[in-house]
Amino acid sequence: MKWYQIFGFSINIIAALYFLYMAAMHIFVYVMNKRDGHYVNFHESKINLIVGVVLSVITLLAWFALKNQHMYKLGNILLLIPLGLVVAYGLFAIVLIVGSGGRWN
Repeated sequence: MKWYQIFGFSINIIAALYFLYMAAMHIFVYVMNKRDGHYVNFHESKINLIVGVVLSVITLLAWFALKNQHMYKLGNILLLIPLGLVVAYGLFAIVLIVGSGGRWN
């Protein structure tokens, strides 16, 4: 395995574990507050759970694709999709900040 693949796997696994941990904590808070009669929105838990599962599935598919010689390029593409999305969002944020004259609002 090459260095960028190890880097990609480690970043994807850490991100997936983070989102799954946050989903578990939000679900715990949701259940405990529901029991006490307080209303808490389940939307945050659902978003974290979906993102964690999607990252886990992408990482698992990339792992299986990299093990197969015929699907090696597909494995590399699947592995680098989350990193590409982060870079694209960073560039989008930079364009927004530069285009707005440095103001957030």
